[in-house]
Amino acid sequence: MLNSDFLFDAFLSYAQPDRAAVVRLYEHFKGVGIRAFMDVRNIRPGEEWRFRIESALRHSRLALICLSGRVVTRDGYFQDEILQALEIARTKVQGEVFLIPVRLDDCPVPDRLAAYQWVDCWRGAGIVRLIRQIQSLRGL
Repeated sequence: MLNSDFLFDAFLSYAQPDRAAVVRLYEHFKGVGIRAFMDVRNIRPGEEWRFRIESALRHSRLALICLSGRVVTRDGYFQDEILQALEIARTKVQGEVFLIPVRLDDCPVPDRLAAYQWVDCWRGAGIVRLIRQIQSLRGL
């Protein structure tokens, strides 16, 4: 069940080339009552973006790492977000779901995320499966 300490049900981690696909995912979540954090939707002008992102990640029930062939080998802040999410996952009780790799296309899952079961949101009912997982963790 969702702990009241969590401000967000899901933190959306992504790289800029996937922004449009992640906005669509964010809108799906919003439409079914899932509180998601996405930088372009939740950071106000003038806020210190790095602090806001790190705080939101710590106060989210889940970290969804959005992956595509355009970004899995890309350097930058996205890689830092992945490492932050892995560090938080390491502090959780074994078996507690916190980190979910979300494939946006038929891309490889980076080795550092290979231990986590991913969901394919680019085919079939992947997004429905992801929404059900989030809702089940909230006790809905």
